[in-house]
Amino acid sequence: MEKKHRKNRCFYSFTIITKIEMKKINFIFWICMSWSVGFTFAQKTFLNTIGSTEEEQGYGIVQTTDGNFVSAGFTSGLSSVGTMSYCTKYSNNGDILWTKTIGYLVQEKAYAIAPTNDGGVIIGGEGKYCVNFNCGTDAFIIKLDAYGEAQWTRGFGGIAWDDIQDIHQLPDGGYILAGNTVSYGQGSYDMFMIRTNANGDTLWTKTYGTTGVVYAEEKTANVIATEDGGFLLCGNLYKGDDNTSNNYLACLIKTNGNGEVQWANNYYGVGMTVDKGVKALQLSNGNYLLATYSGLMTISPSGSILSNKKIPSGFTFIGGQWGWGSIAEGIDGDIIACGGHAGDACIFKFDLNWNIIWAKKIGTGGGSSYDFFHEVTQITDGRILVSGYTSSMGVGGGKSDNLTVVMDSYGNIASGCGADITITLDNLSVTSEPRTVLIKSGFLTSSPTSTATDVSSTAVSTQICSESYTVGISDILHEHVKIYPNPSQGDLMIQSDIPLHQLMLFDMYGKTFIYPLSSQNVLLFPELVSGTYLYQIQTDRGLITGKWIKK
Repeated sequence: MEKKHRKNRCFYSFTIITKIEMKKINFIFWICMSWSVGFTFAQKTFLNTIGSTEEEQGYGIVQTTDGNFVSAGFTSGLSSVGTMSYCTKYSNNGDILWTKTIGYLVQEKAYAIAPTNDGGVIIGGEGKYCVNFNCGTDAFIIKLDAYGEAQWTRGFGGIAWDDIQDIHQLPDGGYILAGNTVSYGQGSYDMFMIRTNANGDTLWTKTYGTTGVVYAEEKTANVIATEDGGFLLCGNLYKGDDNTSNNYLACLIKTNGNGEVQWANNYYGVGMTVDKGVKALQLSNGNYLLATYSGLMTISPSGSILSNKKIPSGFTFIGGQWGWGSIAEGIDGDIIACGGHAGDACIFKFDLNWNIIWAKKIGTGGGSSYDFFHEVTQITDGRILVSGYTSSMGVGGGKSDNLTVVMDSYGNIASGCGADITITLDNLSVTSEPRTVLIKSGFLTSSPTSTATDVSSTAVSTQICSESYTVGISDILHEHVKIYPNPSQGDLMIQSDIPLHQLMLFDMYGKTFIYPLSSQNVLLFPELVSGTYLYQIQTDRGLITGKWIKK
């Protein structure tokens, strides 16, 4: 809030004195620019568990438009009707605003959450239903307002198993859903996408499957909306009649905005018997990053492999979960990955040249307990949000509790909470192959009524650790840009590993000097008199501000 307050003060000061002589206007402008360069604001990091004597897990966390956070997952101890979806809303400082079980089915689990432009969230997952003792599982989405109240619900499915694994709101207010279906498609598991309007009403449905083999399963990991208006579906394919070592393959399916396939490829590490797609995302440079059981791959917009690295040593099956949880692009263009490592929840950051920047773990290191991060995202103030589960902390008594962590941009939470680990990304031989995808349409949909029950009084919440700290506005981007010497005789070196656009210098009279930039710059300023200048560097990731002195 301090940032906004100071900006407003500058604005009002300027409007009040517009009829005073220009020198005073320029002086106020320079003072305002100085404030915008020099101020810091408070942030808080924290680690929270929410649980009962039964199982709770977190599968996602997002920041809502009011600046707070909402996590989603499932609980079997906070519900009187078996497993149910539940959401918890935290303030920006980690205080719990509400915890609610939400749903209309039994044995219900939320696997996906996305913020909505009205301040609420939408969740998706699976829930069991029974008709005449015939039980199946339907996919569902539930729209919640900012207070956790259910606004509407949509169910999708048939007589067998269907679920939602990922969901996003699109610019037109509608949604793209992705998941798995046994009820429709080619048989067994197929991947699917469903496009809805802002009210959750279906616009189109597509299933993506394989024929020509004795047995085939496709399963969805996630979906992203691509820069060209289409979608990229990430998942895996199991081919039951394939006698080679590659029975499980990671796969990407690129479609247009109507779900029609543009290209589809399988990817796998050479010699891997199991290689599944964990998550894909589109990078700021237009390429894709794919995380699989074997490692990481950068993929071109047309589907070809550009580079790849092996999964870090120690990332193995943990409590039934593979080492990867998720990946996300940071606000500075680097990649943040989370998952599990030797029984601990872990998170690490690396750049696009595969250099590890830092790596952290949380937990007690295996044994009978295990901790895991399912999902990670970085918000605009630099903090990192992570959601998962823990059996080494909380009140689960050996069963898992929901784990929500808000870290700083370096993976730190608080003193004594978490520890550094050392990991490496080794070389890996990978390959790809085109695949044929058969598309079908058609999903039965329903509009049942969901209920939201406040369980804040029965959910046991524990804040394991927390810490407040201050941070400068452009601290994170300064990691990527070197500006020197400062002070100087008039020469300035600017080096960067992220794209730069231009440098703006402001003198104390408000006069502006603009210079184009590249990644490596040697600048001379013979036209500038000695004094203090404020600088603003435009990058692909945001603005970098500071002061420069010419002697």
